[in-house]
Formats: sequence, structure tokens, C-alpha cells
Amino acid sequence: MSGSNESPPARGTGSGSHSHWQQYLDLLDRKGVPPAARRWYVARVEAFLHKMGGTPLRSLTSEAVTDFFDKVARKDQLADWQFRQLVDAVQLLLVDLADTPAGRQVDWGTGARVPESARELEPAHPTLAREGPPPQGPAPGRCLDSAGVLARMARALRAKQYSIRTEQSYVDWCRRFLGFCGPRPPEQLGGADV
Repeated sequence: MSGSNESPPARGTGSGSHSHWQQYLDLLDRKGVPPAARRWYVARVEAFLHKMGGTPLRSLTSEAVTDFFDKVARKDQLADWQFRQLVDAVQLLLVDLADTPAGRQVDWGTGARVPESARELEPAHPTLAREGPPPQGPAPGRCLDSAGVLARMARALRAKQYSIRTEQSYVDWCRRFLGFCGPRPPEQLGGADV
């Protein structure tokens, strides 16, 4: 936080014996931020101050702060916990340490929440489901070998770069077909069964 424009004005600055960074570190200590995470909080605040281009903290607008979070969410590919850490680090700076007007105006509950673009995807999400194993388990028709056939089918569809939704649909319809055909092995099935 070197330079007068990058230094956050601290509340109750008295003798000036503490640097602004030391005041921030003391705040992190008082707020119970683990020592191992403190350097990341400082790094997140440094990145924020850099993106603000030297604008004094008291001159920042709440729109500038939320725009920063939106841009980071779209570009930086932070995990959701890292994004929440960034929001927490900036909130501590703007609200608890510097008591800025922008800090009081940002809706820290929703205005700086983790945007959809920064959230981690569920394991079943189409972009991640391809990374999981192919579906397992026999078809409802009791043929134990059908599970192997369905797994091979899923692998073949993945090798041909079919979308995950297409793979899921094809495997599901084949599972139903095998269930309809009963306990006969898939190798014995033919056009008449279809």
C-alpha cells in the first residue's frame, strides 16, 4: 500500500506508528483470519488497489467496487472460495479499516456475492459429467452383462466426442431396450427385438 493514493485511510490514525499494511494485518488478526491466509488477503487487496488505478479509497464508488468483482469473476477463473476470500478481504479494507462511503453502500450480502460465473459446477453439470466414469449398473431387465455393454457404449460415444447429454440419452434408451428384452445376453439380440 505504498504511495498516498494506494494507502487506505485507517480509522483513528493517531501517531502513525503503524504502517497501513500493519493496520490491515492487525485487523485480520482481530477478525480471526488464520495466519496462513493473511498473505492471500493482502495479495487480494493489492490486486484490488491495482485495478482501482490509484483512485483514493474515499473516492471509490460502490459501482466501481461491484464492477471489479464482476470483472474478476468473468476473467480470473477463481474458485468460489477464492472469490469469497477476495470479497472478504476488500470488505475488511473498505468497511472495517477505512470506513469508506463505497464500503457502506456495497450490498456485501448480494452485491458482492459469488456470481454464477465464479461458482463451482455440480459434478452432474454437462461440462463436468464427461470427466466422470461411464454409467454403471445393469439394465432393469436383469441381464448382468448389459452393464458392460452400456459402459462400452458410453466410452465409444465419448471417443467420438458426442455431447454428454447425447451420451446420457443414448445410454438411457439402450438401458431401457435391454430391460425390455429381458435376461437374454445383448449378443443374442437382433433386428426383430428392436
